[in-house]
Amino acid sequence: MDTNKKTARIAGILYLLVGIFGGYSEGFVDPKMYVAGNMLATAGNVVSNSELVRLSVVAHLLDGTFFVFVAMLLYNLLQHVNKSVARAMLTLVALATGIICLNAVFQFEAMRVATDSSYASALGIAGSNAIVLLLLDIQHYGTLIAQIFFGSVSV
Repeated sequence: MDTNKKTARIAGILYLLVGIFGGYSEGFVDPKMYVAGNMLATAGNVVSNSELVRLSVVAHLLDGTFFVFVAMLLYNLLQHVNKSVARAMLTLVALATGIICLNAVFQFEAMRVATDSSYASALGIAGSNAIVLLLLDIQHYGTLIAQIFFGSVSV
């Protein structure tokens, strides 16, 4: 098989994995956890689905990892067409991946605050719930920002 064809197929498989892991975490888990403006419902969702949140964090990190590999393979395929555009793609993917991984940290920390009783003891239940909502608000808006960079690569 031609090297470029093989590279393109591997990139396609990795891009499919980006869609699967990103779709799971951003399309399935995040909407189940986050209720905008409702700290009680959000914290309750996180507590009752903490394993889902953990899986979502892993899915976000795998999504970012596969996204970087897709970009590197596409760069190898496309650099001879227009090197500066291929470099721009790598830059945008790096930005999106950094944001995706940082969002996973906010999501994980929201789960820790929601499930660790020491936060409720120190801050009170309302304070703990407010922090959970704040962390997931940050994660939610960070995802929207990452999708701006993701979309510029996908187009």
